[in-house]
Amino acid sequence: MRYLLVLVCCSLCCFQARTQTPDPDLFNQTWYLRSVYDSDLGQYLIVVEGYQPYSGNPTIPQIHPQVTIDPSLSFTGLGICNTFDGMLEYDGLNNGFRTISTNQTNMSCGFFENMDEPITIGPFGYVDPDPTFYTIINPQITDDPDGFQTLTYDTQPFVGYIYRNTPVLGNEDVTLKKISLYPNPSNNQIHINTGNTTVNSLVLRDLAGRKIYQWQPKSTEFSIEIHWLINGVYLLELDSAHSEAVFKIVKN
Repeated sequence: MRYLLVLVCCSLCCFQARTQTPDPDLFNQTWYLRSVYDSDLGQYLIVVEGYQPYSGNPTIPQIHPQVTIDPSLSFTGLGICNTFDGMLEYDGLNNGFRTISTNQTNMSCGFFENMDEPITIGPFGYVDPDPTFYTIINPQITDDPDGFQTLTYDTQPFVGYIYRNTPVLGNEDVTLKKISLYPNPSNNQIHINTGNTTVNSLVLRDLAGRKIYQWQPKSTEFSIEIHWLINGVYLLELDSAHSEAVFKIVKN
């Protein structure tokens, strides 16, 4: 009996020694997709910066696919034009994640872009009955020389993802750097200053992608009232003559 107890204790110790915990840097920050590649064939499927499907026909503005993961393992994100949210589960033995629930909007992003949308959302958009498919395998976070971080992971089958915790600015570098929203979070007003870029349209959506309100400020500096909103997280889409941008705002 004593031998059996010792054996059980040793087994538990070995199990605990093999169990891992997620990197805390994974959580509570927005990861912006940089590229998707086929790790089996060694070729890129999508490069986000300057993304133009099918040789730029049609030409579309810079896309900003992104995902944010909470320590509770809930997630929210944006593909090419659709939002998504859901829940992950963590496998401590293999340092991996699997989507166990997901919700997505179903807006059309464009004929060609619709084909790439599921790829940009990736494993966050699939709940597969086989727990070995569409899993996030061994995510790795590295510190970069410019002060930002890179997140990489592979999935089953044979697709790899690269994110950074700074937006892809592409051709609208100067424009996006000049956009400021403050205060954020806010319970009353949010002030928006875009430098010298006139915003033609401003659309507020919930995380399910439903349009809540739309403004046409035709200005470079203005304020929007949000006191009437229910507390929570929203997406604010800014559209100018030369670029589009999506920001997450919090009503508290």
